[in-house]
Amino acid sequence: SKADLKLSKRRPIGAIGGSTSAASAGFYAMFGGTADRKIHVYRLSDAQHWAFVPPQEFVDIWGVFYVDAKTVWYWTVTGIYRQAIDALGPGDPPP
Repeated sequence: SKADLKLSKRRPIGAIGGSTSAASAGFYAMFGGTADRKIHVYRLSDAQHWAFVPPQEFVDIWGVFYVDAKTVWYWTVTGIYRQAIDALGPGDPPP
């Protein structure tokens, strides 16, 4: 219930702009916009973080539209792409 929810700050994030995001299966992903051109992925259970810059040929990123425990899907002016989370390495440990 709404009364049972408790806010808790998970970890700080840098400045972002023009962000689009998606959440599913205990993961949250967002595009950082022009501030850093990275797609950030967070595992909500422990605030583990991964980030990646899509290849330069994928110009004009429009945003993230799906994430789950295995992949992030994002789209650009040239098409729809996916990135395997496990291919991103260990990421940044929770604070």
